[in-house]
Amino acid sequence: MATYFGLRNICKEFYRDAWCAPTRRLQKQPPPPPQPKAVKVRKTPSRLRRVMKRLKAKSVDEKTPVSHIEKLSAQSTASSTDLSSLANALTEINDDAAGNTPPRVDSASSPEQNEQWLTRADFETIRNIPDERFKKALAEYLNEYVEYDANQYQFFERFTGGNNHIRIFDVGSGNNPGSYVVKVPGVGTAARWKESDAYMLRTTFYTMRYIFQKTKGRFPIPEVIGYSDTLQNELGAPFVIMRWSPGVDANEIWFDQTEDGDDDITTMDTPSAERMEKRLNLLRTLAQAMAELELLEFKGIGMLSVDEFDEDGIPLVGPVYENKTQDLSPDILDTEEAIEKQEVYNNSYLWWSDRLDLRLPWMEDTTTDFAAISNGVHFVLRTMLDFMPFKKSLGPHDDRETFVLRHDDLNFQNILCDPETGRVTSIIDFDLCQTAPRCVGYAGLPMWLQSDWFPDYRPSQNDDGPQLHHAPSELWKYRKIYSDCMLELTAPGSDGKYTLRSCMYQAVRGALFGSSQSGDLFDVAPKVLQQIPALACLYNDMDEFLITLGRGWQPGQDLVRAGLKKMLID
Repeated sequence: MATYFGLRNICKEFYRDAWCAPTRRLQKQPPPPPQPKAVKVRKTPSRLRRVMKRLKAKSVDEKTPVSHIEKLSAQSTASSTDLSSLANALTEINDDAAGNTPPRVDSASSPEQNEQWLTRADFETIRNIPDERFKKALAEYLNEYVEYDANQYQFFERFTGGNNHIRIFDVGSGNNPGSYVVKVPGVGTAARWKESDAYMLRTTFYTMRYIFQKTKGRFPIPEVIGYSDTLQNELGAPFVIMRWSPGVDANEIWFDQTEDGDDDITTMDTPSAERMEKRLNLLRTLAQAMAELELLEFKGIGMLSVDEFDEDGIPLVGPVYENKTQDLSPDILDTEEAIEKQEVYNNSYLWWSDRLDLRLPWMEDTTTDFAAISNGVHFVLRTMLDFMPFKKSLGPHDDRETFVLRHDDLNFQNILCDPETGRVTSIIDFDLCQTAPRCVGYAGLPMWLQSDWFPDYRPSQNDDGPQLHHAPSELWKYRKIYSDCMLELTAPGSDGKYTLRSCMYQAVRGALFGSSQSGDLFDVAPKVLQQIPALACLYNDMDEFLITLGRGWQPGQDLVRAGLKKMLID
């Protein structure tokens, strides 16, 4: 039987380009203009620089392993196909699907800019807004009845993330002295700003305020001061104002730092006793913070409503609007066509199932191995949805489904810590914070502890470069620590039971809905199958096994169904 180890990689490249571009791409910011010596200018956080470098590292594994699939059953119906002709066929499919592939930004000014995905964000326009207008916008909200004095508003720092441009100012006098953040959406220009963008800004603002009020300040979220969802204001752009949160990015707690201020990845798996103590403090206080969201329950999946509540005083849930990462072309960036609407769901199974059908439709004709392996992946994911926790989102005492909040990017750059102790001081960036099924909600592992479930996992040095992630044994150790904390902090039978396996649940969600770490169904399905003991021997032959599943091999499908049932329900 022919082996098709390279097939899934070819499919993955096609699928990733056509469907699974990351929902966020970090924008490299030009050097800030010269500042007076008295002004502090912090460089882009080291973790962000590393992620930007990683976004460009893509390669295809060309190894051809020995097949062992015959050992399972002689009933396999997989047919052999010349791989070179299959590759040519997939090239034609790629060409036909060119309209679904996110175009690259065409720029001759910088090789790095050529690698950026085309997005709606117009950061050049936003960056060119003078500081004076930011100061006046601050004064309008902080010192409305005090005569404006520009000297009382000192510029401190600026940086650009995936979705927003940030400027920080020190306010020296008036009614509200202190440090403040002004956050401007990258799409906040006359050409790009739409009503759906204004809706998302408002819901994010009120979600942050709701969390602050309901947890009585126990959840370390920045205090939001005000917002404008139009361009008719002193700034000339929509914005949110919030108090500045002290602390260093969590990567500076987790990693030793080099002389250049970068993360020292060479010691990531061999931390000193002092570094380990800081890591433990980070994990414990992060779990403590996230567990504060346990009691916030909702009746649908989506964004929290600004001003609509049910009879119990719980906010209603509205749709989610996200910038498209497919079907983009320069001529639609200024239109509603560049925005995707996700409707409200109150049924977990339908939420997962409808998205799977959209992202990876079932193919009736499995003549080609691409169609067969695609159906094999679809079968694995569809079978998972038949079991808990995907089938229903139930709390310990629920007789109907309820949903919880999830942070869309709980990663190093969005967790601020005390540099001396490692304790969490603030959690930031609540864009796209929405309600979700419990298995992918607040109790989930932080992103860096899920790295082996996302594409491009590199736990050791290889031809692609140095080690980027923890070894599997180290990931398991930290996951167990965080999971034990969450179990201790949440009620018996509550969502802490999902934490340890949440890396798998989050990987499925990332592949279907997109995530800051990207996602790939052709990558997730084999990793799921490898968790089934009876299939562990197929590590090098998973492509062939998926092909036989996709062509209706009943013994294999029965084996997968039984294995997933035991794994997910146990």
